[in-house]
Amino acid sequence: GVQDPGEPGIGGVTLDLIDSSGAVVATATTSTDGSYLFTSVSAGTYTVAVTDTAGVLAAGGFSLTASADFPSETDSTVSVPAGGAFLTADFGYNNSGPSLGSITDLVYLDNDFSGTFTVGDALIDGASVILLDASCVWPFCYGQVLATDVSGNDGVPGEVSFPDLPAGSYALRVLALPSPLGATSVPAGCLTFTNCNFLNVALASGVDASATSFGYSGPDFSAVAGDRVWLDVDGDGVEDPGEPGLANVQLQIFLAGGDGAIGTADDTFWDVTYTDSDGYYIFRELFDALFNDIWYVEVVAETVPAGLVPSAGFSNPDGPRPIVGGGSDLGFDFGYTNATHLVGDFVWIDANDDGTQDPGEPGIGGVTLTLTDLNDTLDPLDDRVVATTVTRSDGFYLFAA
Repeated sequence: GVQDPGEPGIGGVTLDLIDSSGAVVATATTSTDGSYLFTSVSAGTYTVAVTDTAGVLAAGGFSLTASADFPSETDSTVSVPAGGAFLTADFGYNNSGPSLGSITDLVYLDNDFSGTFTVGDALIDGASVILLDASCVWPFCYGQVLATDVSGNDGVPGEVSFPDLPAGSYALRVLALPSPLGATSVPAGCLTFTNCNFLNVALASGVDASATSFGYSGPDFSAVAGDRVWLDVDGDGVEDPGEPGLANVQLQIFLAGGDGAIGTADDTFWDVTYTDSDGYYIFRELFDALFNDIWYVEVVAETVPAGLVPSAGFSNPDGPRPIVGGGSDLGFDFGYTNATHLVGDFVWIDANDDGTQDPGEPGIGGVTLTLTDLNDTLDPLDDRVVATTVTRSDGFYLFAA
C-alpha cells in the first residue's frame, strides 16, 4: 500500500472526481508515469473513483493494494480547502498477470433430435476436440491448434475443458467421434445438410465460458473416409515404415455432383478436418440424400509445411470415387517430399500401341533407367549419368533431387 522508490506508474487509466451530491464534476486520465490532476476544483469534499474505462487494469491483471486512506477504488474521500490542493489521492496496484478464463463444452447423444441438450440425452465420452486460436468462418478454420481434449477425460461425462486461457477469439472443433454419428445440432451459419462441428467463442478476461454445442444422433449408415498425410522421405511415392506423419494439416471433403468430375459447379463442399500428431485424419458422417455417394478429398496447401511438394503418383485433390453407405475408404492418402525436382513415372506395356497408358495396361518391373546430364552441348562426351533407378513391380520409377 506504499509507493516505494522505483515502482512505476500506470498510464491510460481513467478516474472520476465526484462531489458530495454524487455528481461527476471532472474526469482525468493518467499519464505514462501514472500521474493525474483535477484542476479548478472548488473547495469541498469529493470522492476520487478509478473507472478504467479503457480496461487497462483489467487487461493487465492488476488488483488494488488498498491502503488505510484509500481502501477501494470507489471509496477515496478527499477534502479540498479553499485555495488549497490535495495531491495524495494515490492508488497502488499489484500486477499478477492477465486474468485467465476457460472454455468447457459437452458432447452428447441427441436422443430426441431436438438440436439442444435436454433431460434424457446421453453424454458421449471419447470424442476428440481441438482448440483453435481463431474463429472459424464456415467452412474454413485456419487457426492454429492450441490444445486437444477428449470428452470425459477430466472425469465429467461428455465434457471437454480448456483451462488457463487469456482473453481472445477461439474455436472448438470436433475432430473425431468414438463411432460414426450423425449430427442434429447445426451451429448458426452452417448448411443445413451437414454438421460444422465447431463453436466460436469470444472469451473475455477471466471468464469461464461453458456451452452444450455438440449434439449427435445415433449410429447410422453414413460412410467414413481417410486416412493419412505423411512425409515421403525418399520421394518414392510409397508410405514406408518409419516415415513420419504431418500434423495439423487441414483437409476438405467434397461430394462430387452428377457429372462425377472434380471442381465443377455441381460439387458440394461437405466438411473440414485436421491431421493428428501422426498425420492421420478421418471424415465421418458422409451421407448423400441423393445417393450419388461420390467423394473427393483435398489438402489445403497453405497448411502444409513450407518447402514440401506432393510426391510422384499423388494427386491433390484425390478422387472422386464412390463410398457406399455404411462403408469406408481409408485410401485418401497424401505423400509429400522435400524434393523440388522430380522426374518419372511409368514403364508399361502399351497393348494398343497408342502411346498412352490406358486403364488395364500393366507396368513392367525391374527395368533399369538412367538420368543423364547433357551439359547443354551436342558433344556426347560431355554427357554425365547423375542417377540410376529401377522400376517397381507396377512399372513406376522416380528420380528425386
